[in-house]
Amino acid sequence: MPAGKPTLVAPSSDAQLRALRRRLKLKRIKDVKHHVLKRHRHPLYCLICGRTDFANAAARDGHVRARECVAPPGGFIIQGLDLDQVTQLERRANRKLNITEQWMGF
Repeated sequence: MPAGKPTLVAPSSDAQLRALRRRLKLKRIKDVKHHVLKRHRHPLYCLICGRTDFANAAARDGHVRARECVAPPGGFIIQGLDLDQVTQLERRANRKLNITEQWMGF
């Protein structure tokens, strides 16, 4: 990358997270998308109890079919991209837009 090219960093109030993003040197929209798709997808999880330690989809499905879990009071939050977000992110950026416009569309 040419010297002085800006690093793409999402707005965040967490200084450590911002530093990590800068260290990753995500300079192109393509780099950011690749990182997010690789590192920030939803884990396999139970839709009822939110458990996330399944080895594979079959193990998760067996857990759900057993109906031995209960929903936690107040629900649960699963961090990461869901399938719709992954599909949207896999679309190509509009190359007619400048880098700032592409970033804001991301």
